[in-house]
Order: sequence, then C-alpha cells, then structure tokens
Amino acid sequence: MRARWYCEDCAQQIRKEDVEAHETEGHDVSGLVRPDRLLGNDPWNVELSQDDAETRTGVED
Repeated sequence: MRARWYCEDCAQQIRKEDVEAHETEGHDVSGLVRPDRLLGNDPWNVELSQDDAETRTGVED
C-alpha cells in the first residue's frame, strides 16, 4: 500500500512520521491510500468494465 499525507493547515504534503505531530497541533490532516496493485474483481473495475461494454453496444440493463 502507498499512502500520501497532506496537512490542510500547512497546505503541503507531509511524511507519515509527521502526521501525529501535525494532529497534536490541531491541524487537519488527510490521507490518500492506494494499493500497490488493483485486483481484476474490484467493484470499481467491474463497474467500469460494465459501463464500457454498455457504451460499445448501446445496451443497458
């Protein structure tokens, strides 16, 4: 998994080690977590492939 952390108050990306320090100071910290690889049966991928098939065939469920 990869994670990116961003401090809203400082308006900059921060390291994982600094998240707790920023939160202790009362800063708003947000994170984005992404898996190293996506699986073929993820709901997001299945939904996208269904939408793509409907676009090509013009058929909807």
